[in-house]
Formats: sequence, C-alpha cells, structure tokens
Amino acid sequence: MTEIAFVETTVLADALLKRGVRRKAARAALARYTRTLLPAYAIREFRVGPLYNYCWLHNKLASSGSYAAALDALHSLSMTPRRYRVATALEALTAVAARFGKEGFEAAQAKHPEAQNSDALLANYYRTAVRSLVLCAWASRRKLTTDVVVPLACLPETAPRLRRGLLELEPRDCRPIGECSMAGEFRRRKKELALLRTANEKLPETGEQKRRGKALRALTRTPKREVTPVVCRNLGDAVFSLLAPAKAVILTTNRRDHEPLAAALGKSVETP
Repeated sequence: MTEIAFVETTVLADALLKRGVRRKAARAALARYTRTLLPAYAIREFRVGPLYNYCWLHNKLASSGSYAAALDALHSLSMTPRRYRVATALEALTAVAARFGKEGFEAAQAKHPEAQNSDALLANYYRTAVRSLVLCAWASRRKLTTDVVVPLACLPETAPRLRRGLLELEPRDCRPIGECSMAGEFRRRKKELALLRTANEKLPETGEQKRRGKALRALTRTPKREVTPVVCRNLGDAVFSLLAPAKAVILTTNRRDHEPLAAALGKSVETP
C-alpha cells in the first residue's frame, strides 16, 4: 500500500463533522498513511457544501425556535433541487441525537432552562450542538492531515461567526481577483484534462456529470478563455484526479465516481 493519501472532501467532512462509525472510519483511514495531503480545493468544497449546510440548519433552529419547524423546513426542501442539503442536515441531526441520547432529557433541561416546552428545548439543544460542531470542524480543518497542498489564493478562510444569534459564513465561496487562481494549473494540464473529459463521457449521466463535462469541454476547447469560479466549481471530482501526485492514492468515500476519473490518469482510489 502507498504511504501517501490525497484526501478528498467526503473524508474531510466525515472526520470533522460526523460522529460514530463514519468519523472513526475516516480518522482510522488517515492514520494508515505516513503522509496525508489535503488540497485547498477540498477545504473549498467543504466550506461551500457540508459546513454551509450545517450553518443553515443552525440558523433555521435559531430563527424558528422550534425543532418541529426546522424538520418541516427540511421536508419542504426535500422536494426541491436543494434536497442534498436535507441529507447533510439529517446527518447533523443524527450526530447530535447520539449526544442527546447519552446526556438525557434532564441534562438538556439543565443546559437550557429558558426553554418553555419540549419543542423549544430540542431546538435550543440541537442549535448549540450544531454550532459547536461547525466551529470545531472549521478550527480543525488544517490540523487533520500532515500537509495542506495546492493553495487557492482566491479562497477566503474566514471563520464562521455568530451574529445576532445566527451563524454567518461569508463570503461562502471563492473571491478571485481576475480569473480563478487555478487557471494556470489547468492550462498546464490540457492533455490530462482531455483524458478526464473522455472518462467523464463514459460515466452515467447525472446533473453533476453534465456540469463536469461542460467545464472539461471549456478547458480543453478554449484553454485561453478566462476560467471562472463556476468552471472551477463544476470540475468537482475531476480536480482530485488531476492534482493528486502520481505516487498517492485518492482517499474518498465516493469510489464509484472517483475511480473511473482517476484510472484515466493512471491513479488509484482507496476508501476508509
């Protein structure tokens, strides 16, 4: 087995935000390698995706003051294109539920004596627990691996902050001055991007696959064209195959999507 792992976003999220089996599996997997390399692109995806969704859940609990109302909001989202936020929020609720089960109802009441009923009590308990998860995860993002590599000059790493009871995560995404700071890297890798494009065309058609294909076409057909944050964002999984060192394995929980792309460049994938 190789001694170097190139860490993908799903492993980062499991190790920092999840609890129980998934957290243990992610951290045990990281411990298998002598060196673990976390690209800044994974931090970007983590910030835009899971961390933002946890903040959204916190703010829904805070603004409504009702656990039932937050669940109702999740139910409404499940029937929209933002249904992936629902899955992440449910994972947050599951993580907190395990803690609630250990501490018990009386301990929760002692922590939140201001709650007027059980619905408000649950909202306050889950809100504060989710906030703790968010703040601790962000503070630990660069401590999880041996190295953080391939920096993104346009990535803001401002910490989430509490303002008027709500968690702010602004700016949420990259703020490039001019074009994407990865543009030069993409232009140097035109042949590899072409291989990734061919591999992507063979994958089952999904919204993500189509967006990635569009970005790969733009980079290979018109390499001198300005690279926008949207193109960089839509590359998604392809970025890890592109940037991973030849001697490293890509460590991800999403082997199905990453393996065909990695194989196109002679690279391998492992799961926790």
